[in-house]
Amino acid sequence: MRDHTTIDRRSFLSGVGALVVGISWTGKPGRAQSSAPSRLTAWVSISTDNRVTVRLSQSEIGQGITTTLPAILADELGADWSRVETENSPVEKEYQNPRIHWMFTGNSESIQTFSDVMRQAGAAAREMLIAAAVARWPNAKSGDCFTQDNKVVHRPSKRSLGFGELAEAASRLPLSEHPKLRVDTNPSLIGRSIPRRDIPSKTDGAAVFGIDFKVPGMVYAAVRQAPMFGGSVDTFDAASIAGRPGVIGAFPIPNGVAVVAEHFWQAKTALEALQVSFKAGPDSAFDSASIENQYRSALAGVSWGAIFTKGDAPKMVAGDREAITREYSSPFQAHATMEPMNCTASVTKDGCDIWAPTQGQELTKIIGGALTKLPPEKVRVHWTFSGGGFGRRLLADFVAQAVILSKQSGRPVKVIWTREEDMTHDFYRPATLTKLSASRGTDGRPTAITARLVSSTQLRPVSPGPLPANVDPRCTEGLEGSRYSIDNFRLDYNRPELAAPTSVLRTTGFGPNIFAFESFIDELAHEARQDPYKFRRALLLHDPRGLKVLDLAAEKSGWSKSLPKGAGRGMAFYEAFDTIMAQVVELMVDKEKSVKLRKIVTVADPGKIFDPGIATSNLEGGVVWGLTSAMKSEITFAKGAAVQTNFDGYDMVHMWETAPVVETYLLNGEGNKLGGLGEVGPTGIPPAFANAIFAATGERLRSLPLSRHGYSFAQI
Repeated sequence: MRDHTTIDRRSFLSGVGALVVGISWTGKPGRAQSSAPSRLTAWVSISTDNRVTVRLSQSEIGQGITTTLPAILADELGADWSRVETENSPVEKEYQNPRIHWMFTGNSESIQTFSDVMRQAGAAAREMLIAAAVARWPNAKSGDCFTQDNKVVHRPSKRSLGFGELAEAASRLPLSEHPKLRVDTNPSLIGRSIPRRDIPSKTDGAAVFGIDFKVPGMVYAAVRQAPMFGGSVDTFDAASIAGRPGVIGAFPIPNGVAVVAEHFWQAKTALEALQVSFKAGPDSAFDSASIENQYRSALAGVSWGAIFTKGDAPKMVAGDREAITREYSSPFQAHATMEPMNCTASVTKDGCDIWAPTQGQELTKIIGGALTKLPPEKVRVHWTFSGGGFGRRLLADFVAQAVILSKQSGRPVKVIWTREEDMTHDFYRPATLTKLSASRGTDGRPTAITARLVSSTQLRPVSPGPLPANVDPRCTEGLEGSRYSIDNFRLDYNRPELAAPTSVLRTTGFGPNIFAFESFIDELAHEARQDPYKFRRALLLHDPRGLKVLDLAAEKSGWSKSLPKGAGRGMAFYEAFDTIMAQVVELMVDKEKSVKLRKIVTVADPGKIFDPGIATSNLEGGVVWGLTSAMKSEITFAKGAAVQTNFDGYDMVHMWETAPVVETYLLNGEGNKLGGLGEVGPTGIPPAFANAIFAATGERLRSLPLSRHGYSFAQI
């Protein structure tokens, strides 16, 4: 499907791909420039009016990368932030994730992966500008020059030249393959909270989301796919809607049918009137009970793959008559993005243009090329703001529909899914079933732990290549060892094949796996009759960095302070997406199992804090997501289809249900591996929540959502 050739540093910095037809991520149409900007690297161009434009290869899905990534480059370049703009890159090799050579946005990798890329690009452009200035100044040396506020300054003479005056000459100079990075103890942008670039347009309505996008001559399509997974259209009668106002026609799409019309409401109402019948696929009889049986059979079976082994945990656990064994489960979950799936495509003999709120830029381009048979240079992908991504927009099923319908109708087509279509044709996060067993020492701490995990695939639908049998790295993360001092550990994994479509969802495998593991650690603490915080602390005595996170969470949550009757605190400590986290939930529970949250504390050490404000908003938004996941989120199946069809059956947490006090504390673990923050915030909330309920009531909850057990949020 794609070339896996490694991209060298020079190509990554200097390569320029196809024509950019994009949206200026000030959220408004791009500003007309007096002349074409000079491109210094693949990532940086500078115009004669002294404006710097930074190309971004990552989608803004609420995580703030349209602010942080250009700020990293601007600091390295010595740019004036008020004169820095951004534009989307083309979908080309030069803009791929350098770790896996694939262009996408997800897995908390935007800052982790591209911060170094931005620094290198900024440094390379800075050296080119300085070289161009030195060529203009007799007897000047590069070492005597620096950049600041879009100017190159000669330190001895205090002469200066603007970037715009130097850009054209600089763009003709050779590019340094190993530019020297600045050593700046007081950067103007990095390490500080700066206003997000995407917020003004999102508040005044100027921001362009996929569902907002328009192109001249565009028509609309409403789609209806087979209600059962694996089903298909049996018959449909296009004549049954002939003559309706604005209707262009009814067309087949994979597993369904679409109506195209001049306006969306015309398309939607005509689709509702269309005479269409569906036929079931081979797996249309499955339901939640049959999946549960399939998981239980897998857990009791012998088809396992060893994913992680340290020491000889199976032998130690098997030989311990007092070993503790528990089982934990997490449900299927929908992405439930606020903006349903949509895409606009225009297919002509000259090329294919796709405008989509996508996280899967490269997969989108591949799908466009495969469906149109056009060469790659004639397939152009333009991405917009997304009203939620959470991993769902890594896929391109909705993109394929728009491309097919544009080909069939001969018009640019915008496909919009209804909420019901979106909810019932998702690629769900798979349910998990986990069996954990521990052998303990005389101090009650685990000396060996075995874990057996059953989970259908997350990675296969979005993977650049095929997965080996019984392997899925997204499913097993969070159970492949831990920061705790446990000398013997073994993880075995079973990947059953399901009729229900599954894929990645925010927190990926860390979410369900940390719920299981941190619930189990809490149970071991209880069995040892030890305080859950002190129990975890004893397992981290070898880990000063982890201890610092845990101790600060205990301090800021008031862990040692007494609570009134019916109140409890629960804790979770973990590492996910290379960020060390501790979260504490404090709550009250009444006799009717009505829960009132009191306080939630999060402590995070991601290795480096680029923007404290954006980091905090990512984590606190994640806390709210985690509350929904803990208490409410569950997709069930009946007769081969999803039961929940809208937010009335798949409820989100409401403002009045969240905690009145949500506190976030950031630790700057400079010098350690850089961690991500976009996905990690929700991860520890479900186990901390469940552990808090145990502390308040004595009831141990081992399956999500907690509403399964009769719990609900208190009503105001």
